[in-house]
Amino acid sequence: MRKFAFVAVAAVAVAGFAFANSLSVPFFLDNGDSGVYPTQGAANGFIGLINTSSVDLVISVIYVSPDTSGNPSNRTPTNNTFLLPANASVAWRPGAIDPNSEPTGAGTPPDMTGARDLSGGGFPAPGQSPLAGSATIWWQGTANGGASERAIKGRYAQNNTNSSAFAYFLGEGRPN
Repeated sequence: MRKFAFVAVAAVAVAGFAFANSLSVPFFLDNGDSGVYPTQGAANGFIGLINTSSVDLVISVIYVSPDTSGNPSNRTPTNNTFLLPANASVAWRPGAIDPNSEPTGAGTPPDMTGARDLSGGGFPAPGQSPLAGSATIWWQGTANGGASERAIKGRYAQNNTNSSAFAYFLGEGRPN
């Protein structure tokens, strides 16, 4: 029995270590117009991260979204990294370039490929893709580098047209 308990504790410890430097966004919907609250029967999704460490961290984002046939498609941009300074936070819309509700310029988190450009305001053209998907966020973190493997905390929040909203904390993701 002691042998079983030791193996169970070791398995939990190894699994926790393997997942410790990534977060998973299992699903997001971002098909709304410009701004924080959508107006035309849609939803605006926001991924938010906070760096709880005392060192700057390079964050990478990997996106997957259905293609026109409904099959999973890699929507990760070529430049999929950004710098999250120590003790700082950021939130962005993964499926839209929207200067009215997210940061712009250097250090901006990358949107998925095919993200709708809403910088002119208004509602995107019908049929523009992608509007939904999932994301994995990962970073390098070690105790020797001054940042814990669990230095990044995250949440997903979604605002809907009908004045409803919801949010959830991001769980630890897949092994890298």
